[in-house]
Amino acid sequence: MYRSKLRDGLIVTVMNGTLNRQGGGRAPLVIGGVGGSGTRVYRKIVEAAGYTMLTAPWPLQHFSKREHHDNYFLLKYFYARWVDRYLLDELKPAELEQMRLELKTLLALSGPAHYGRGLWGWKNPRTLYLLPFLNELYPELRYIHVIRDGRDHAFHPRFPYEHDVLLSPEERRSEEPVRKALAWDSANALGQRAGDTFLQGRYMQSRLEDLCADPAGEVGRVFEFLGCHDAAGVERAARYVRKPSSSGRWRDEPADALAAVEQAVGTPLQRYGYALHTQSIGNEPITASARARGGERNRTLPTARQVQQPRSGPHSTPPGR
Repeated sequence: MYRSKLRDGLIVTVMNGTLNRQGGGRAPLVIGGVGGSGTRVYRKIVEAAGYTMLTAPWPLQHFSKREHHDNYFLLKYFYARWVDRYLLDELKPAELEQMRLELKTLLALSGPAHYGRGLWGWKNPRTLYLLPFLNELYPELRYIHVIRDGRDHAFHPRFPYEHDVLLSPEERRSEEPVRKALAWDSANALGQRAGDTFLQGRYMQSRLEDLCADPAGEVGRVFEFLGCHDAAGVERAARYVRKPSSSGRWRDEPADALAAVEQAVGTPLQRYGYALHTQSIGNEPITASARARGGERNRTLPTARQVQQPRSGPHSTPPGR
């Protein structure tokens, strides 16, 4: 308890000094997606477009033995503390204000020279769960939602079960590949609904598979979304793209396990442009109603964080084809 109060007091104190000094006026670019979607290469792409992505302060960058791809302070101190309670609408107004203060403080400490100035932002998969919150905090925020084939996620040996509160108790009891696939669907659906609802014209989706198949073309889409017209930058950024060795890992999985995954999330897979590999399980076709159990599910999401169903329209930028 004492440590928590001391930390909160230090955060507010540092917050006031840091933000008064920096202003924090310019809205950021944020990159997110389900963990393992390939957001790291997108960070390099937007840096080639002129953005400074806040990862870790200079001492950590200089002395650490590993590269920090995500924002170090947010990973260590912010997400685990706040995200589940935010999704469940458990935060009181004073706690929401504390959450805002902590986020701004930790970002400002990550890059005091860049926070709120010029082209700046940060990358972390779990921002996908916080889009309404982030949009309230930064009304001009732009967001890149990276999507990867849900079957690769379903058979990921270290799939990040970060916020299972989005799944029902029944879904959490599902067999491992199906549970992972449902978690992939829930997170992406939540992000898409929030992006389409709140970030009109400031939200885009990009599939990792499209980036790997046509690096220059998909990097060009990202640059266009950012309003960056730099052909040399597109060419330079495209060189960062490498197809992951784990891409398409699901093709080596047993047919019955793959069929169960596609039955659970067939609708979202198709919605994001992925062709189904298995058309039936035994003699039972994968029907639209069966797919709906994992796709267009009507189960209520956490109360105060509900957003509208995904819609096609002029506001979102869907994955390129």
